[in-house]
Amino acid sequence: MRAPVLLTLLGLALSGPIQDCGRTPIPPDQTLIVGGKIVKPYSWPWQIGLCLKKNGSCEISCGGSIIDNQWILTAAHCIDNFKADDFKVRVGIFHYEDAHEAQEQVFNVVAIYPHPLYNFPIAAAHDMALLKIDGSVKYGQHVQPVCLPKSLDNLVYKGKSAFATGWGKLYSDGPHSALLRQVKIPFLDPSVCQNEYYNQFDDSMLCAGRTGHGTCQMDSGGPLVTRHQDSGRWYQAGVVSFGDGCAAKEFAGIYAKADQICEFIKMKVGKDICISA
Repeated sequence: MRAPVLLTLLGLALSGPIQDCGRTPIPPDQTLIVGGKIVKPYSWPWQIGLCLKKNGSCEISCGGSIIDNQWILTAAHCIDNFKADDFKVRVGIFHYEDAHEAQEQVFNVVAIYPHPLYNFPIAAAHDMALLKIDGSVKYGQHVQPVCLPKSLDNLVYKGKSAFATGWGKLYSDGPHSALLRQVKIPFLDPSVCQNEYYNQFDDSMLCAGRTGHGTCQMDSGGPLVTRHQDSGRWYQAGVVSFGDGCAAKEFAGIYAKADQICEFIKMKVGKDICISA
């Protein structure tokens, strides 16, 4: 009678959420994206590069994060007007222009699923999408999944710090970074973004940033993560969505709330990836 019990337990374990997520075998340091320094290599192991296939090459278009061994989270606006076959996903990379990094893995995208409420009730609302890749990510020191929270209640509050990462442009309309960069920014009260963006901000969005420190073009889709003070795990609070310029003096950045993709994940992935924080 033991075998059926063991098989049942195994099935439950396989269908349940990822428990060993949000770990950084190489601890990250604090640096900047806009005009800042380079991250410690491979210290954000869930970061992926989303690239568009073009003339035999693969050009960076957006960022994203590993949420499961076959699934990537990015921004919905990154996939607008494209097909799954237009993209590749690169994981385990630090130097975007280096094609031979030790734990680099490259996958084709086989399916893209924008959030069903993307652009509703306002433009850029629920700016998230799921990408399914054509293989299974192998986890290691340079490659790990991020935790997705069921709720942001214990993770996001005014003044708490978060990190955004990407290979985005170093300044507005400038060249993109070849090396992964990061920025530490505070969560802001939603009223800040409501005042700055008026009817462009709603409850599906997070407000974060400060003058001269933020994300830029091609950082879109990348993760905004924050660390749980008790468990030490890193949770993805948001997805880089939009802003006015690159860390512009007058404006904060807007991020899609990552917890609002959880129900859609259960529908498309067939299991509950999100966990309680």
